[in-house]
Amino acid sequence: MLKETLEINLNSSVVNLFRLAKISCWNKMSQNCLYIVSDCNEFYSLDDKDYETVRRKINNKKNPRNLDSAIYELEKEYDDLYDIVLYVFKAKRNLTVIEIQYYRKSNFDSEYFEVVKNNLPMFHAKISRPIYIGGQDIKFDVNWESQNVRYYFNLWRYRLKQLKK
Repeated sequence: MLKETLEINLNSSVVNLFRLAKISCWNKMSQNCLYIVSDCNEFYSLDDKDYETVRRKINNKKNPRNLDSAIYELEKEYDDLYDIVLYVFKAKRNLTVIEIQYYRKSNFDSEYFEVVKNNLPMFHAKISRPIYIGGQDIKFDVNWESQNVRYYFNLWRYRLKQLKK
């Protein structure tokens, strides 16, 4: 796959990510985007419940960059890319930081690796839903993973409702 094809697929995934965010979140997100690139292996810890905390801390230390720079990094890993997933890392009125998280083919056991080794990478866009939404179909703050005051308030309300049940 050439740089242009990688760029086309990433741009298409960004458009899909913005559509998902518009459907799921009440925030107005800027079309001015910067990117952080993450290997999924960066975030693994011994305790699964620490995954989001570890991910947030590591990503907060990264410097967001333009799409060309992100593509350059992905091109270096291209032959080993299995899945590329885009998330909104942080959204403000004048800037949206998108996390490009990739999964490697080499992470799989040898049997499955043989099945997927020649496959092109898949592209996905995802919006994580906070626990306090439950099964409700309501809009939420796209920045909830940053664990701001609104997040803690909504989490407190959710837990209070759970206690009353």
